[in-house]
Amino acid sequence: MTVVVSQLSGWHAEELSAAGTALRAASRELGVLAARVAAPELNRASWTGVAADAAAQHAAEARRRFDAMASVLDLSGLQLYAAARMLQISRLQLKVAVARAAGAGLAVAEDGTVDVPLMPAEDSAVGAVAAAAARQAALVQCADSASAVARAALAAAERADAAAAQALDSAGVVGAGLGASTQAWLALWAAELTGPGLQVLMGARLVPWKLGSLPARGTDPAVVASWWAGLSPADRDIAIRAHTHHVGALDGLPGEVRHRANLLALQAGIADAQAALTSRRAPLIEAVELVSRLKRFEAVACELAADPVRRRLLVLDDDGRLAAIAIGDVDTADHVAVVVPGLEQDVAEDMDAVVHNADRLAGTADAWLQRLAPKETFAAVAWLGYDTPSFATVASSREAVVGAAALRSTLRGLDVARAAVPAPRGAPGGELHLTVVGHSYGSLATGIALREPTGADDAVLIGSPGVDAQTAADLAVPVGHVYVGEAAGDTVADLAWFGRDPSSSGFAAAPLPVDGGVDPETGEPMRASRGHSEYFETGSESVRNIALVAVGESHRITSVSAR
Repeated sequence: MTVVVSQLSGWHAEELSAAGTALRAASRELGVLAARVAAPELNRASWTGVAADAAAQHAAEARRRFDAMASVLDLSGLQLYAAARMLQISRLQLKVAVARAAGAGLAVAEDGTVDVPLMPAEDSAVGAVAAAAARQAALVQCADSASAVARAALAAAERADAAAAQALDSAGVVGAGLGASTQAWLALWAAELTGPGLQVLMGARLVPWKLGSLPARGTDPAVVASWWAGLSPADRDIAIRAHTHHVGALDGLPGEVRHRANLLALQAGIADAQAALTSRRAPLIEAVELVSRLKRFEAVACELAADPVRRRLLVLDDDGRLAAIAIGDVDTADHVAVVVPGLEQDVAEDMDAVVHNADRLAGTADAWLQRLAPKETFAAVAWLGYDTPSFATVASSREAVVGAAALRSTLRGLDVARAAVPAPRGAPGGELHLTVVGHSYGSLATGIALREPTGADDAVLIGSPGVDAQTAADLAVPVGHVYVGEAAGDTVADLAWFGRDPSSSGFAAAPLPVDGGVDPETGEPMRASRGHSEYFETGSESVRNIALVAVGESHRITSVSAR
């Protein structure tokens, strides 16, 4: 439909947001029930035969139907949120256009045009004519500008209207699909599956689905992995749908499972924050936090959207303050590296930079594997799973201690989760070669985490102000597998603020050259790293050597003595 100014002025984005909230709530409820439809198992000892087979088939068909309906409702809800946001922006644009025109004594017509009356000269004098011409030109310029903004607002509103109509049409089809018999069937399942003990449905004795106790957040990853292994596929599906945030936070689960749960949580978080902001009921302080939360969620969503095939969301806390994105498949990759950043890294402002560093490491590692071991695979994790310190608190190890506990759990989780994940050949996931790369203050969190066994095979410390250890032997990785890189001009790496300088001879770590030169393997020039922030630059000696450690080819890193 063609939208005019009076219509746009009277439309309310809040109503679309509310409708989106309702549709997504219905989707979640329908999804949980859909999972429960197939969760019980028929007690074939008491009921077998044609009728039992027919009932089982009916349940499976209902499950597929409800799943499809839940997906459509969820998508429709998200479309309504997007339409509401577009409509909100359109109304703001229109207000700007109206104000701009009114400032010059003009008005915006229903179609967005702004007419300019002729401004005759007060007399025939040359000066008066020139002044009138100048006024006329200024009015025309103002009118053109206001009209352009108004027309853009109306065009965007038309797109929002079309998107909302499509979303509502799709939701209406789902509603129509839930005919009387289907609604009765759904209601019956809901009633039967929430009652205690054995329930009887259509003459069949069914065992009701029971998830049992979810492991608490922070539970040992091995315990989490064992719990997950004991669930049926239907139980797992229900756990993800009904306990999205909780499942996404459990170290020890396969990365793909956590991604699925965290992606649902991310979508819900964006939608809920947008709905709360458009409701205009939130107090100012709460609104500020909602805006910050939305920025964090949107930053994570943007990074995932940049490469939806390879990127997976492994960590996302309820407020979006903590996040970790994997590049590659951590469940099946032969080699995984976890990159831990340092000072003042915020999800909203810096997630892109942290992911970019991990991405450059992954690209370099993939190139070396293609050259040296084409059948092996690599994944990198951009791990912003702790509150990094500010300049005011960086002298303290407090954030590192808290971050180390979370990092230790992450590393253990990556290691133990593989047993439950089928490898491409159908066998359980192969043994993992795990590397942790700590940069700056992140190396302190890494060092503290590695005071206990984590499953890590190699540790790379770059730009490190200390790792709360006196020697490399204090870290729980194989002897000779702690590597330290320090760039020229990196003053942070010389602080030795948190224990002995890792690059000193007394620390006894293997040096990781970063000063550039010629690659002894390929003959290609290597860039030198300078200062505190160039360790992951593409083509640098630093990222080359980190990548070779991370793919298990540490014997190929460049040698200081060879120079």
